[in-house]
Amino acid sequence: MVFINIILVSLLAFLGLVFGMFLAFFTKEELKPGRKYFGILLKAVTIVLIVMLITKSLNNYLLLSIAFILGMIISFIFRKNYFYLGFIIVGSSFLGDDFFSLISGLVFLFGLPFGTMIASNNLNKIKKLYNIVVSNFILYAIPFLVLFFGNLIQNYTNIIFAFSSGALFVFLVSR
Repeated sequence: MVFINIILVSLLAFLGLVFGMFLAFFTKEELKPGRKYFGILLKAVTIVLIVMLITKSLNNYLLLSIAFILGMIISFIFRKNYFYLGFIIVGSSFLGDDFFSLISGLVFLFGLPFGTMIASNNLNKIKKLYNIVVSNFILYAIPFLVLFFGNLIQNYTNIIFAFSSGALFVFLVSR
């Protein structure tokens, strides 16, 4: 896939977080009763992402188990979901347009309820929400440096997926 296409689609996927925050501002009266459903949607999208990534990377069970457990351990220390989602987007860009588009759509869908739930807790704190978006964007963009080593990294996408799946699993069970 062409580098500029990867960047543009990835930016669109990240905008799910921003759109989720806008959704919270436009539906203030619906946030409290809808919080349960946003949580369900967030968990469902996370489960679909984990299952897709694990099934896509099944070939060396020992190495993938180690990467999954390592992702779990590191996510206890570093709990920034968009960092791991950035790795998932980058890894999926090596596996063809269809898989990349599907993963990008799921990352967008992840951002909608995630952004809404963050914004619902901070409706009157615009500067804090801005800082959340900027910090998540920086963390989301860091894995894109891997694209410059594409030929080297392309063979290790299954490890990236297992590692990121472990991190998302911790996010799933800790919510």
